[in-house]
Amino acid sequence: MSKFDSNWKEQVQNIVDRYEGQPGLALGITESDQIIYKGFSGFANLDYDISIDQNTVFDIASLSKQITVYCIYLLEAEGKLNLDAPITEYVAGMPDYDEGPITIRHLIHHTSGLRSYLKIKHMVDQTWDGNYSNDDCMELLTKQQKLNFQPGERHAYSNSGYVLLAEIIAKVSGQSLTDFAKENVFDPIGMKKSFFSEDRNEVVKHRAIGYAHNGNDYERMHFFDSKVIGDGGLHTTLDDLLLWSLFFREGLDNKNQVVHNMLNKGRLLDGTELSYAGGLIHNAISGMPTLGHSGEWAGFRSIQIRFVDEKVSFTLLSNNAEINLWGILYEVIGILYPEDEEETKVTADNSQEIKHDESGTLDQQMDLYALEGNFFNPIEGYTRKLKVIDNSLHYVRSNSVSTRLVAKGDHLFSFAGADHVTLNVNPSAQKMTLNIAGSAPIQFKAYEPIEYTDSELLNFEGTYYSEELDLTYSVKVDSNTLALHKGNSRIAVFNPVMKEIFNEVHFGYLKFNREDGNITGFTVNDETVRDILFVRI
Repeated sequence: MSKFDSNWKEQVQNIVDRYEGQPGLALGITESDQIIYKGFSGFANLDYDISIDQNTVFDIASLSKQITVYCIYLLEAEGKLNLDAPITEYVAGMPDYDEGPITIRHLIHHTSGLRSYLKIKHMVDQTWDGNYSNDDCMELLTKQQKLNFQPGERHAYSNSGYVLLAEIIAKVSGQSLTDFAKENVFDPIGMKKSFFSEDRNEVVKHRAIGYAHNGNDYERMHFFDSKVIGDGGLHTTLDDLLLWSLFFREGLDNKNQVVHNMLNKGRLLDGTELSYAGGLIHNAISGMPTLGHSGEWAGFRSIQIRFVDEKVSFTLLSNNAEINLWGILYEVIGILYPEDEEETKVTADNSQEIKHDESGTLDQQMDLYALEGNFFNPIEGYTRKLKVIDNSLHYVRSNSVSTRLVAKGDHLFSFAGADHVTLNVNPSAQKMTLNIAGSAPIQFKAYEPIEYTDSELLNFEGTYYSEELDLTYSVKVDSNTLALHKGNSRIAVFNPVMKEIFNEVHFGYLKFNREDGNITGFTVNDETVRDILFVRI
């Protein structure tokens, strides 16, 4: 018997039912050792109006990572690998990096410094509509002679690391990740409709197709020919993921060593403990400790969150890129765990005081207009603004989408509706820090935007070559921006940020170099690739 009120299921079902008539949603809830709710709505396939149900197979993207890690820990328990051994002991062809050796543990916790195969694939203008496999990833990764940072120096989410974990599983076990997971995870648990998909010609019964919104309709956003596994690639149903959730819960209760190893958090060289564990993120929602992960790929979205002490888990799957699964999750949590507290709002005219901290005694006013400004993230290369809108401070993204900030303390804010996201603003140091539970802090520095004339931009035009990637780009002026071309293909359009720095939301940023006043080249930078040098020729 569930501990929740009797009318909660009807309220949750009302949320699920919103998505009828469009690519939809599957939502499941477990409590202790039982499934207490399953709900489905919308279409798995718009061509034939096939509805989502318990048989619908979703691509769960990065939610796959916890299965990959579970397989790694199984092999460790069998004494077949050492998490602290260099990966070169298990994977042939990987370079000996100047920055230091990468271990399996670095891969698990995203502290390896490996460049992103996804980003490099984008840089060389390869689309996801073509055939792409783990072998293709490995060919690309073995050619990279530099890391983004010394292994263990910081946390940076890396799909490349999990492709390597799949490779290590294959080398150590003698089976592909697909076969090893079937034999050692899916079959024992009873997950009969779960599999890693490596065959682009494979027939998948009850497959959901991924979609994205296109004006007033939907278009297919489903890359059938990309078959990379380890970082993603797991296809499964809601029912199977609920079985996995129950299995994991039982493992926690019964001290299953492999399951408990997955809870081990990563740690940096300076001793900083991460929230990222083994394909799982330690977090807290409404003060309750959680373990979970999410996934996003093409038109698919997925979340599985476990409330550790409450022994309740939530699993959400969608084939609609426009559906905000996190928003749905918080709505459902709000139904099962209602809160009566009113959040405190601080207005720009300071007519209302901040009255919130752990002791409840903070009573301080802030001049919100003094916090307005432009900020640049030197790792990812994206820009943000702090701006007063309707008497409240807002966090404004480069696409002008803004989120209201709720004051929590002296220059400390949370995102409205998302207490796990906080922002600390330091006007004297001209910087701000974004903290998302489960991730490393994201640093921003204040900057003054620059505007170039077309004649000034002409100085950046030219042909540039990267020896490391054996790749040539041409840079051309395009309506007060710089367009990056590979042959006849325009790769991306970059907007000026500050002097000699141009960015694009998906690509990262270009930082141009000068010698004796002349442009000599640029580097490509974001969290996933650092300092890839292109020399002007």
